[in-house]
Amino acid sequence: MASSTEEGFPEANAEEELNLNKPRKFPVDPVSSHLATSKKLKEQEDAEAEARARAREDAIQALKSAAIFSAVVAALAGAAFFVSKKWRET
Repeated sequence: MASSTEEGFPEANAEEELNLNKPRKFPVDPVSSHLATSKKLKEQEDAEAEARARAREDAIQALKSAAIFSAVVAALAGAAFFVSKKWRET
């Protein structure tokens, strides 16, 4: 049999193995972490740029709608003025 002086398996620390509240440190590959972070940042920048472009298009559409509405109101006012002037003449 094996004597106590021979090398064998190290004794297990049951308290450490069963303590699940203790956070474990895992090695992080800095290159992969940097790539993942830069990919997320790129996606965020793309989403923000798309949102700005949509907001700009919405603003231009609102301006076009306001201009068309103003033109229609001016045309109706002009037509009403012309009709009332013609009725006064007759």
